[in-house]
Amino acid sequence: MQAEAAVRESEARFRALVNASSDVVYRMNPDWTELRHLDGRGFLADTDAPAGSWPETYLFDEDRPRVLAAIDEAVRTHSAFELEHRVRRADGSPGRIFSCAVPVLDAAGRLVEWFG
Repeated sequence: MQAEAAVRESEARFRALVNASSDVVYRMNPDWTELRHLDGRGFLADTDAPAGSWPETYLFDEDRPRVLAAIDEAVRTHSAFELEHRVRRADGSPGRIFSCAVPVLDAAGRLVEWFG
């Protein structure tokens, strides 16, 4: 019981920290084919359901190959994804972000998702 309470308390603190941030927060599946959640903070359009078409929604055609190549490298090496690039803002205009996502591993060391 104490362990469960400690986990709930830790999750509540983490959620409070994320909600207090002005940064965009997102979660991706292990191979980045599905955007599981995005809180765009008014800068990017929020997701209300998992989205497989996130590259078309958020990336400009001419930037997509460079961004996806950097993602592929991070997935292949299970290392942090870090890249400054353009995005399509919530209002459709271009914007720039520095995106950073870290791999989340389970107890067996398997990649289960990305948190950025």
